[in-house]
Amino acid sequence: MKKNQGKVYRDKLNQLEDQLTAENRHYFDDLRMYMSMAGLLLDEGELNMQLYQLAADLLAAQADGVSAVDYFGNQPQEMADELLANTKKASGKSLFGMVLLVVGILWGVNLIGDFSLASEMFLSIPQYFASALLGVLGVGVLFFVMKKMVFSSGVAVFREIKTGIAFGIVFLGVIAGQLAVALLLVDVGIVRIPFPVDVLILGGLVVGLTIFLVKAGDKLFYPVVFFLYVLLALGVVQRLLAGDFLTGSYWHTLQSVVLIGALVVWFVCQMKVSRGNR
Repeated sequence: MKKNQGKVYRDKLNQLEDQLTAENRHYFDDLRMYMSMAGLLLDEGELNMQLYQLAADLLAAQADGVSAVDYFGNQPQEMADELLANTKKASGKSLFGMVLLVVGILWGVNLIGDFSLASEMFLSIPQYFASALLGVLGVGVLFFVMKKMVFSSGVAVFREIKTGIAFGIVFLGVIAGQLAVALLLVDVGIVRIPFPVDVLILGGLVVGLTIFLVKAGDKLFYPVVFFLYVLLALGVVQRLLAGDFLTGSYWHTLQSVVLIGALVVWFVCQMKVSRGNR
């Protein structure tokens, strides 16, 4: 498989899907979502290639006046499960890279978060390993829940609401787990990173993450890059305040306003990019 074959077929798939009628696109969106969620441990390139072929076949059938339901049938989940059962599994290297990506992003966000919330940086090594485990489990549970919701019975609007609630529960569960781990391991395996070493390390980390995520070519990560820079800037302000390079209580208020505003912008952008990325 080519290194970027998964992305190549994903881009081609998006172009084909844009040519489908509203009814056919709705049918195929559900099929694609289900296979993507259920195929987490499968080869991305082969999975997207299969989806591309399905979309091409549906587009040809649509040109002959045949609907998705008539062409694929009323049991898309059964068809998808059969296709997934015959799809090549992801290699161990690919799975390790996927886990490493999740853990790397999580650790990067945690490091920058710790950096931005205090004037001096202290890290608990055991806490970071527990946090990584929670993050990987959270992603797995999230994919499983979203897969279950795709073809669940009920009106489409209510299914979306249920999916949103389920997503929120999983997300809050991971956050609660991270907070619990932070409280339990708050004084265990502590490492102090002094100023300005912390600034140099975190600055390099943010630049490295930026280059990696942009090179990945997936716009889904762009809002994350924006938020990382906001957190880095807040951390620098914290250290300038601690060193009396900046004075005035309004700086603390400004930090809170910037953080809340950045969270809102990040959430809105993430939702828009997620819809566009399908």
